[in-house]
Amino acid sequence: MTFRKQTRQQLEQHIRQTSQDVSNIVITKHAQIRMRQRGVLTREIFHCLQRGRVDVMPEEDIKTGHLVCRMQWYGSARNVTVCVGLDDDNPKLLVITVIV
Repeated sequence: MTFRKQTRQQLEQHIRQTSQDVSNIVITKHAQIRMRQRGVLTREIFHCLQRGRVDVMPEEDIKTGHLVCRMQWYGSARNVTVCVGLDDDNPKLLVITVIV
């Protein structure tokens, strides 16, 4: 089944399970820049992907064709949102950007 045919709950579960092995997480250069600008730690990205929620309907990125999911994690110090790209041909999670 392709990612586009999955429900938000199925996508959320896939992201949570896949991110348990951090070698499955690829952080783009753009996301690294945003992390530095916003003071977001790598472990916060991991927490968000492993425990977060997909509260907004995923959208297709026109440029790359990836399905982009916004994982939101409500931490004790602050809320973090990670936009992660999913590709049917690549099992890894692509962290596109980070929002606080």
